[in-house]
Amino acid sequence: MTQAFQGFVDSGQIPGAVVLIARNDKIAYFQAFGFRDRDQKIAMTTDSIFRIASMSKPIVSCRCNDAGEEGNWTSVRPCSTIFQSQGPTGSR
Repeated sequence: MTQAFQGFVDSGQIPGAVVLIARNDKIAYFQAFGFRDRDQKIAMTTDSIFRIASMSKPIVSCRCNDAGEEGNWTSVRPCSTIFQSQGPTGSR
């Protein structure tokens, strides 16, 4: 993981990233790479704040695609049937 993301930064594919992998409610990997501001050479940190806009559509699309590959969803079945119920703040 470290080599891959550092390679993305070194090759200029991305300016920086924060990668967190969790399993069974425990953090297995948490690392920052590259820069949060490449021009000013400000390093990325694990507590960097990202502006993420309108990411729900690609996330839902990926989950629906995965569910389709697993045989759990078809285009005539609403995507909402493959997601766990969540409250208005995303809490379960």
